[in-house]
Amino acid sequence: DFCLSRGLGDVYKRQTLTDHTQQPTGAERRTEVRYALVVPGLVADRTGVHDCIVVDISLGGCMLEGEFHMRNGLEVAVGVDSLMGLLGEIVHAGPGFVGVKFHMVPDRRSDIRAWIAARLKIARAGSDG
Repeated sequence: DFCLSRGLGDVYKRQTLTDHTQQPTGAERRTEVRYALVVPGLVADRTGVHDCIVVDISLGGCMLEGEFHMRNGLEVAVGVDSLMGLLGEIVHAGPGFVGVKFHMVPDRRSDIRAWIAARLKIARAGSDG
């Protein structure tokens, strides 16, 4: 009833066969490094634009907290700071938070990468002082 599954870094782990039927968690699903932050943002869906807090971001998505009620599969646009109009889909929703998976648009990935790099540079400069 056991099998080996290949994980990160070619490390094998033992899993039961029932593990294969469980949905992967957000951390298991992610392919990009997420950067923790606390920045005011906006999230727009078909009902309107809602204030939120962006609590982490990567090239592939972000986690938002706020007073909104959104469900999995909902198409949204996210804006944070100068980075506006990031289109994506809600892939994880709960009371007061949503996980957004960005649509893979190469130009937007470059924008996200540059925005993250600028934020990291500011954070490093702040910690040097």
